[in-house]
Amino acid sequence: MTVCCNGDDAALLTEFDLEQFAALCIVSEVKLPPAIGETTVAAQKSSRLKCQRCRNHRPSVGTHSGYAGRCQRCISVVRQP
Repeated sequence: MTVCCNGDDAALLTEFDLEQFAALCIVSEVKLPPAIGETTVAAQKSSRLKCQRCRNHRPSVGTHSGYAGRCQRCISVVRQP
């Protein structure tokens, strides 16, 4: 999801944490490009792979040998004793 907003709103979203805001909006990622004028929101299909465990599209999916198809968050959960 891409949110084009003024500096104050962008600072507020960044302070809240973009990863948490993405989870709140049920999207895989939030981008905040600089914008002038009114706030706009656009959603687009993720190009990232989907984690087989949590079903979220994350950049870490498929980057760890032995855990193909899982994101870093799920790998850390699965590895816990």
